[in-house]
Amino acid sequence: MTALKEYERLESIGLWRETPDGQRKEVVVAFGDASLVLRDSNDRPLTHWSMAAIERTNSNQRPAIYTVDPDGHETLEIDDKTMIKAIERVRNRIQRARPKPGRLRVWISAITLCAFVIAGVVWLPEATARYATGIVPDAKLEDIGRRALAQVNKLTGTPCSSPYGERALRLLEDRLIGTTSNRILIVDMDQRQSALLPNGNILINKSLLSDQNGPELMAGYVLMERAMQDERPQLYDLFLTAGLNTTLRFLATGTINKAKLDQFAESKIMGNPSNPRPDNLHELFNVAQITSTPFAKSDLRYGDLAAIDNYAKQSIPLLSDEDWLALQEICD
Repeated sequence: MTALKEYERLESIGLWRETPDGQRKEVVVAFGDASLVLRDSNDRPLTHWSMAAIERTNSNQRPAIYTVDPDGHETLEIDDKTMIKAIERVRNRIQRARPKPGRLRVWISAITLCAFVIAGVVWLPEATARYATGIVPDAKLEDIGRRALAQVNKLTGTPCSSPYGERALRLLEDRLIGTTSNRILIVDMDQRQSALLPNGNILINKSLLSDQNGPELMAGYVLMERAMQDERPQLYDLFLTAGLNTTLRFLATGTINKAKLDQFAESKIMGNPSNPRPDNLHELFNVAQITSTPFAKSDLRYGDLAAIDNYAKQSIPLLSDEDWLALQEICD
């Protein structure tokens, strides 16, 4: 489902340049619920662009050129009229929701805030959390993720690491995540098998490395957290659980109360597991071209995925036997 109800699915071709000196690459652009997903010709994800962060650098010209980088270093060119129209509609909605300078803005904001409080105290925290999530810069997001991981490490110990194990882990990231902005970290999480940090990094329980059949079970939990991040960013959950006052203070100062962040980090280890929609998770298994059956048998909530496993007999190997063995020894 996309951000616009009239489109069940919307895709187009685009030209993506990751750096100013890099070559433009032809990519498939998929219009999602809260982001654009860029995939290569093999249908492997390259990166996700948050709708709230997208800016257009050449108004009313074609091909349209978009960026999520304040300096415009990373760009995406799109010539498809339908895709451009859809992106512009969502951008206009987001722009209208953002505060405007001037005295009128102050009065409108005050009246709107009072109306929100009177209408109900439930909607406002969610709307504020959603807005704050959409405007957090990448550098601040990484800082929040590092602080959350530091608190998690008090409960799990530091992530496992070894030269050959790290190499195998990077291979898995390339296949399952497709972007260097997010990483997989192996830790000791006791009963919980996986968790997701606000910056998109994924924690995996080292117990999953003991599966003698291969890395497919572990990969299933990685994809589950990826699906969760696509549906409901963990930064949004952080703001929602921290409360309205904390979120408003963040919007004003750019800081989050340490106690609130620590409490949220602990919930990633002690709280309930992630619960993305099965259809979204199924799509990620298909994109990665791996079997979902080992994961479906491990997590009964997703048992039906085994019945619709498109790669039960033709899954492309995730790792060589040598790399899987190296990954299994990463915590030794």
